[in-house]
Amino acid sequence: MDPLSIILVILFIVGSTALSLTGLWLVRKKVELSVIRSYHEVAGYLLSVIGTLYAVLLGFIVVDSLSKFDQARVLVEEESNGVANVFFLADNFPEKERHEIHIRCLRYVDAVINKEWKSMRSGEPSREALYELRALWTTVSKFQPANQNQTSLWESMLAGMETIATNRRLRIIAAKFGLSPVMAAVLIIGATITIVFTYFFGLEKFKAQAVMTALVSLTLSLNVCLVLLYGYPFRGGIDVPPSAFLFDRHIIRNELKRHGEVDGDDVSPAPRFDMSDKFMLDPH
Repeated sequence: MDPLSIILVILFIVGSTALSLTGLWLVRKKVELSVIRSYHEVAGYLLSVIGTLYAVLLGFIVVDSLSKFDQARVLVEEESNGVANVFFLADNFPEKERHEIHIRCLRYVDAVINKEWKSMRSGEPSREALYELRALWTTVSKFQPANQNQTSLWESMLAGMETIATNRRLRIIAAKFGLSPVMAAVLIIGATITIVFTYFFGLEKFKAQAVMTALVSLTLSLNVCLVLLYGYPFRGGIDVPPSAFLFDRHIIRNELKRHGEVDGDDVSPAPRFDMSDKFMLDPH
């Protein structure tokens, strides 16, 4: 969680609590305690209904946000596993094809880490990562197996490429879409209504009621923050890290050193293509 997000969360919680206490103070200042107490019976029934409905809605949204965040993490892990599988399957290919596939795997991983993870914070994919993926696809698909063993490995490699491409598309979609603005508005309005209903109850000691109201506001604010932070897996305050790809890069570089393939200067850059081609770039 970055420092800016921490500051925003603190400001949101402190601000919400301060506003709720300000509202309570204004009500107690303008309305007699005896008048407030006359509302207790009806307000109690209504608050139980509203509180229950809001608790169910809030619980559902919190669970859904955490579930989608976990699903996004799994997508990243499966995509990175696909890259690792393609890389290691190439070990049994002829030296030229093996070297080219190894270098293209490294370039794709580098593009995802250095380019795409930043662009996903604005909900967009990286063109560089797409170029590298298509170059890897081309390299794998054009290989001509020379025997049954290579045919079996090549088919497994194609399955790995499909895993990479599919999970990448799903990852881009998860980065582009998150918590609905309407749902976020409903959460905040519901929390506000719940707080306002506490003003229809009055205790003799204002400080005691202020503490209770502050605790209710704090609890609601924490839950709303939880949803907002986890509602956007790749561009929220808490986002899915590229740990799986970092691990891939570490392994790939070590393997390239072992094979003496570190530079990759003999492998041509990934070809650019007409950006009117939306394949794997625009998830719509």
